[in-house]
Amino acid sequence: MVSCAFAWVTAARPSTSPAVAAIGHLVSAPSIAAGPIYRDGRLPTVTASGTADSLTVDNPYYFRVIFDTSNQGSALALYVRQVLGLRTASIIYSAEDFGLSFTPAFTAAFERLGGTVRNTWRYETTADRQAPSLATIAAGLRADPEAGMVLLAVSPNTAARDVV
Repeated sequence: MVSCAFAWVTAARPSTSPAVAAIGHLVSAPSIAAGPIYRDGRLPTVTASGTADSLTVDNPYYFRVIFDTSNQGSALALYVRQVLGLRTASIIYSAEDFGLSFTPAFTAAFERLGGTVRNTWRYETTADRQAPSLATIAAGLRADPEAGMVLLAVSPNTAARDVV
């Protein structure tokens, strides 16, 4: 994956080039990091796969050709409730753009459709907080046999690093 620092350095180049537009970055984090440079340089930019809600907020020069994370959360809630027929869910989320946008959107839509979100647990991604947060989540799951479907709302980078 492309780092945010690399995205920032790459985005700074068009300010001195004849570029009239930019395409990229692949995922939300580097897109968000580079966004202010594109905005300040008034360089229209399109991402095909950056879904973070904050990517296009207050940036009239950044566009996406994909749904945002909140829409994804709402759509999954509809599927879980109406297609799978599940009434109860619990969410493990990370405090990254994905988890922070997805979780409230899923919760609101799921509850509007008559479902119940019984638990939300925050998964800490920093090394010093990761083990304690996992212990809290595991204890919560053991304590609630009616937790329902457990949804993991973390970024692709976090999932690849910590789950897969």
